[in-house]
Amino acid sequence: MQKLEQRKRLLEAELNQIESGLNDSIHETKESVIEALIPRKAIRKSPIKAVAISVLAGFVIGLPKRRKRSTGKRIESKGKTSVRSPGVATLILDELKRIAARRAVQFMVDTFDEKIGSQKGGSRN
Repeated sequence: MQKLEQRKRLLEAELNQIESGLNDSIHETKESVIEALIPRKAIRKSPIKAVAISVLAGFVIGLPKRRKRSTGKRIESKGKTSVRSPGVATLILDELKRIAARRAVQFMVDTFDEKIGSQKGGSRN
């Protein structure tokens, strides 16, 4: 009976140790995910890389729309051809893309201005 209780205590201790390690791992993962979701830190660490990624993303997002951009979609039905204008969702999505692009560019300009200003201010002293 003592062996069984001793084994039980050992297993409980091992379980507590595993649980503690798992909690630490979850906490570290949570912190790294939160840190990765804050774009300002990543942009300040490597602004040139951020600019390159945003330019590339802009081209990737913009290229398919340029090909599709016409007066609307052509629909053929029962021998008749009609042109359907873009839907509300498409118009809203396009506007959100424009706003996001403007904000990204403004943030990059502000960041570069800060860097240039700090370099000029630091070189004077």
